[in-house]
Amino acid sequence: MEPSIVNLNEQTDEATKQMLQHVVDRKYKFERLKKKHQLILWTSILYTFLWSFCLFYFLSALIHIHYLNFLKSFLITNYISFHYY
Repeated sequence: MEPSIVNLNEQTDEATKQMLQHVVDRKYKFERLKKKHQLILWTSILYTFLWSFCLFYFLSALIHIHYLNFLKSFLITNYISFHYY
């Protein structure tokens, strides 16, 4: 039991002390669950950010490779072939 509840005067009955202790226990439980919720929330935000960053990097690399292949084929068909005339 909490020291502040134990040190209440003698006029406070045992049921009131138990009710106050129950309120304190519920408050501690709520605070613990709130911390867990915030941890899960920030972990999911970080996880989502990292996946979106990886996806963006992968897609940009894929587009860059596709663009280089397109540019190479464009240059070969349009400019290099003209030099052989």
